[in-house]
Amino acid sequence: MGNFLVFADGQPVFVDAGAPTYTAQTFSAKRYDHWAFQSAFHNLPTINSVMQGAGRQFAAAQVVCETSDTMAQLQMNLASAYPATARVRSWLRTVKLNRGKNIELTEAFELAEITGDTSLNFLTPLEADTRQRGLVTLSLTANNDQPAIRMRLEYDPTKLAAQAGRIALDDDRLAKAWGNHLNRNAV
Repeated sequence: MGNFLVFADGQPVFVDAGAPTYTAQTFSAKRYDHWAFQSAFHNLPTINSVMQGAGRQFAAAQVVCETSDTMAQLQMNLASAYPATARVRSWLRTVKLNRGKNIELTEAFELAEITGDTSLNFLTPLEADTRQRGLVTLSLTANNDQPAIRMRLEYDPTKLAAQAGRIALDDDRLAKAWGNHLNRNAV
């Protein structure tokens, strides 16, 4: 799939919303009509306006995991996880944890042609400040059971632009896990 999760000091930074309350739709062909089951609402790219395909035939390839005392890295080619309409030849995603320092996300890709918008999507419970070009500041104010969090998502502003949006959680199961909203950031 290519989705990843990030926690800082035990607190969620980039998340998977999880499954909403199960209904008849959840078990039908309309399952992917719900945003929580769509790849654009996971930590995944949308390529040429096309989301990742659904089903076992849409899986990442060339998956390699490396670990050491100083780092942990997962690399995979996401091209086979997208339908042909995405026009992606190769999409090498590398998620690297530099232990005690930072996380690096590298996207190296080749498209057969550009036919739509391409974005990197991030789902987070943290609030996003996108006012500074090249930087998304993610933060959560301390409350009774959680410490304050402040994270930085840096990107090349000559190639990308950041956007932030709020997803209202009106589903009881999701609201119990995350509160009244999650935030979706795209660069």
